[in-house]
Amino acid sequence: MDNEIIAACLLLGSLLGALLSYYMGERYLQTYVVLCYITANIITAKVGTFFGVDVTPGTFLFSAIFLSTDMLAERYGKKSALQAVYLSFFATVMFILMTQAILLYEPAIFANETSDALNLIFASSPRIFIASLLAYICWQYVDVYIYDYLHKRSGENLLWLRNNVSTFISSLGSTFFFFFLAFYNTPAPWLEMFAAAASIYWLVAILDTAFIYLSKVIKPLDIRNK
Repeated sequence: MDNEIIAACLLLGSLLGALLSYYMGERYLQTYVVLCYITANIITAKVGTFFGVDVTPGTFLFSAIFLSTDMLAERYGKKSALQAVYLSFFATVMFILMTQAILLYEPAIFANETSDALNLIFASSPRIFIASLLAYICWQYVDVYIYDYLHKRSGENLLWLRNNVSTFISSLGSTFFFFFLAFYNTPAPWLEMFAAAASIYWLVAILDTAFIYLSKVIKPLDIRNK
C-alpha cells in the first residue's frame, strides 16, 4: 500500500480518535494527548517517503495533539489544555527513563534477537530525546496561550482563526526547534525534513478546522452528566 494512503488513514484515524476522546470527556482527551505524544516519539525513528519527501508518521500524530489541546482550551479552558501538555511531558520523561533502564537488563540467550530489536527502537541519542522534550513543552505552551489569548478577544466568534493561527505559529516554532536541536551539524537533511513537517502541520491545521467546528456541536459525556 502506498505511504500516502497509509498516512491519510493514520491522520484521519488520529483526528477521529481526538474527536471520540472529546466526546468521552476531558480526562479521556487529556489521556489521548499523552498516548499520541508517547507513540509519536516511538515511531519517529521510522521515516518514509511522503509525496517525494522524507517524513516520519509521528508527524500525523502530532497534528492530532494540536487539535486535542485546542478542543480542550475551547471547551474546558487554558488550564485543562496545559494539564494535558504537562501530563504528556511527565509521562514521556518517565517512559524514557524506564525504557533506558530496561535496556540495561541482560537478556536470556534465546531472547537476544528480541532484545536487539528493543535496543534499536529505544536506544535513541540523548540529543534527540532532549530536543523533542524541549520543543514539545515550550511550543505546546505557546500554542495554548495563543489560543486562549485569541479566544478571550474573539469570544465564540472566529473559531477557525484561533485554531489555525495558534497551530501555524506553534507548529512552525516547535518543528524548527526540534530539527535544529536534534540534527544540526549532522548528515541528516534537517532543513528539508523541517520544511516537509511544517507544511504538513499547516495543511492539517486547515483540514482539522472542520473537526473543531464539529466538536462545538458535540456535548461531552462529563458535561452531560453534571
